[in-house]
Amino acid sequence: MAARIYLATYTIRDEWDADPIGSIDKVKEMGYEGVEFGLEADDATLEAIKNRLEELGLEAVSTHVLLDDALENVERYMDWMEKLNMRFLCIPWLDESQLPGGEKYCETKKKLVELAGKLKTRGIGLYYHNHNFEFEKVNGVCKQDILLQDIPEMGQQLDVCWCTVGGQKPAEYILHYGHRTPILHLKDFTATGNFTERKLFDLIGVDDGDDPEATREDSQFDFLPVGCGMVDFPAVFKAADEVGVEWMGVEQDFSKDRPPMEAAKISIDYVRENYG
Repeated sequence: MAARIYLATYTIRDEWDADPIGSIDKVKEMGYEGVEFGLEADDATLEAIKNRLEELGLEAVSTHVLLDDALENVERYMDWMEKLNMRFLCIPWLDESQLPGGEKYCETKKKLVELAGKLKTRGIGLYYHNHNFEFEKVNGVCKQDILLQDIPEMGQQLDVCWCTVGGQKPAEYILHYGHRTPILHLKDFTATGNFTERKLFDLIGVDDGDDPEATREDSQFDFLPVGCGMVDFPAVFKAADEVGVEWMGVEQDFSKDRPPMEAAKISIDYVRENYG
């Protein structure tokens, strides 16, 4: 069965924050089948989102929650995910100290196993969303692989753009981890020079002194709609079908040359024309 296509509302975050219900209508009009969104809103807003999704036949697919926040508020998140029939909770990133080779890795492993166990009681899966730095190596092995090997209770929400920027082939990661990759993030990029620089993005709520905007400019790095850049999407689509990926989600971190909604439309048009 072909994967279904959803939009990560981070792509259209300004419009979503201002008017989530109106944004849902536009997402439906573009042809998406579901959305990924945060559950930090108040209960009344989440109830309104739930009702509108049901009216339009769209699915609430997944959410991103930082690890400590997920553990601290796990009952609330699980309650809402259950109401929304949302099955995928994704950790959006871990900092360097929490990843393999870092001083907090042992503690982080225990937290992830604990969280996965709690989510499983409600039929919710735990997944990790990568950037490019997870493909740096510890003793010759990518941190992404160590993380997944050490925590079999957790799958991956593979971001195919960042995997490519990290010097790896996303299709190979999809095929290797098979059933542990039921959900993807599709984004595209262009770059010249050394685009494997570690910091090409802003981690939400983190100010580590680096300037990702300057690094992006130096590398002539830019995010693009799906199919407009350097990611090998034909290979991604073929691998997704081979392992039975359930959902492929469009996410574009920034859109410099066009409104985010327009970029989201270009992305889904490409996927519809080239996949399945």
